[in-house]
Amino acid sequence: MALFVLSRRHNEKVADLFAENGKMFYGRAMKLTCNQHAAEDLVQSAMLELMKSLDKGSLTVCALDDEHLRYYVLGILRKLYYNNCRKNTREAEKLEKLKQDLNDGDVWDPDKALWEHERLDLLEWAVLQLPERYYEFLMLKYIHGFGKEELAEALGIKVTSLPMLQKRTVGLLRRLIREEDVAHAR
Repeated sequence: MALFVLSRRHNEKVADLFAENGKMFYGRAMKLTCNQHAAEDLVQSAMLELMKSLDKGSLTVCALDDEHLRYYVLGILRKLYYNNCRKNTREAEKLEKLKQDLNDGDVWDPDKALWEHERLDLLEWAVLQLPERYYEFLMLKYIHGFGKEELAEALGIKVTSLPMLQKRTVGLLRRLIREEDVAHAR
């Protein structure tokens, strides 16, 4: 496990959080990255992000109890992982497939498509809002490129349940994006 430098002010709070939840953080990072070194880097980066937030004196973060702080770190893990994936050109191609699925499977037409370049941020936001189960499905299918059998095994479901899970995931993403569009249109 990688070590990180803790500020004196929040040393005990973060050390206790890591001592109690470190294995869970690494487990979640391993699920996302499927690579021990990448998982360690991801957890270390998430803990450093937490330290930065605490050191800035962010009222939102400083006021969190241990359980909510744990969820906050998990959110950071997801955010960092997703941002790293986005930088990779291979993952960009898989995002295009996701965009096509969200666009009802229509052929990608840059002139008519719902997705414009600046709307990628909205897609990122919506992906990060997904419940854990849908988020994992999305990452395993579109980012890691798991096949049906691999996907079903990783999620602990039957292969026949995958189309319904995909429909629900894509449907929720569409709904989140539409709701955000309506909120910004006001």
